[in-house]
Amino acid sequence: MHGFPVPGRTGELARQAEKLGFDGLLLADSQNLVGDPFVELTVAAQATTRLGLGTGIVNLVTRHPAVIAAAIASVQAESRGRAVLGVGRGDSSLAQLGLTAPGTARLRELVAQVRGYLAGQDVTAAGQTSRLGWISETGMPVVPVEVAATGPRTIAFAAALADRLMFTVGAEPGRLAQAV
Repeated sequence: MHGFPVPGRTGELARQAEKLGFDGLLLADSQNLVGDPFVELTVAAQATTRLGLGTGIVNLVTRHPAVIAAAIASVQAESRGRAVLGVGRGDSSLAQLGLTAPGTARLRELVAQVRGYLAGQDVTAAGQTSRLGWISETGMPVVPVEVAATGPRTIAFAAALADRLMFTVGAEPGRLAQAV
């Protein structure tokens, strides 16, 4: 189920999704329009016991990949391993701020950085090497990264680099066949 991180409403949304038998709840990251998805995913984690929880989707431009990795790893720990990080170009979020979406090469670089941080590896970004050393102490599995992709170059890198791939090409069978 896809929803929006509205403070004061997310807990009930998550309880209803779980009660209705949904496997997961993805919260959009639409800056300036709704609340913070990571905070609200933590609320959803506390309100449920089995529901998968993820971002649908977050951009890697307005928050540093280390910040995003720390946020979703916190959700992973609080939910006892039920988190997934959905990332993409972030067109709607970025438009709200007057920013442009990253090109494919830059998006690939940012996805690799966030995956490195989530794995507890040393990551070099902007000439500085850092890592999130505390993640391994949680004992939780590494958060899977899902890339939302439309074009062939983004689909290709996501298929090779990400844990999951979300086609954002619509439901027309011909377009889906091309994407596959």
